[in-house]
Amino acid sequence: MEHVEDTLPLELELLCRMRSRLTPEYSWTQNAYARDISGGVVCIDDPAAVCFCLSGIGLLEAEGLERTRGLSAELRESVRKAVNSWILEAAGWVTNNVPSWNDHHARTHPEVLAVLDAAISSARLRLTGGA
Repeated sequence: MEHVEDTLPLELELLCRMRSRLTPEYSWTQNAYARDISGGVVCIDDPAAVCFCLSGIGLLEAEGLERTRGLSAELRESVRKAVNSWILEAAGWVTNNVPSWNDHHARTHPEVLAVLDAAISSARLRLTGGA
């Protein structure tokens, strides 16, 4: 049986995966791509990683798409860059990179989720006509 995600445009699927993984507040961090349960910095693909910044989860989930959907590394990077642009657009273009936006000292978890929700809505409209 085909998963619903397998029928989504790749950019929309990546955004939805990112949103799902960052939904619990404990799963988001700042100033590191990933952290373990004690707050130590780890690689995004380390099994001990339990929380991620917006860029870290984007990288991890893009790699997951590469494996599950059989993407080339070039297509994976193209999808990730498009997603980053939509995230920055949803954030109001206050900076030109996702890590700076995520790591702003006053940034909150609800703001991160709201930007992901806005990016998902935008992607849905652009890629599927709102379906």
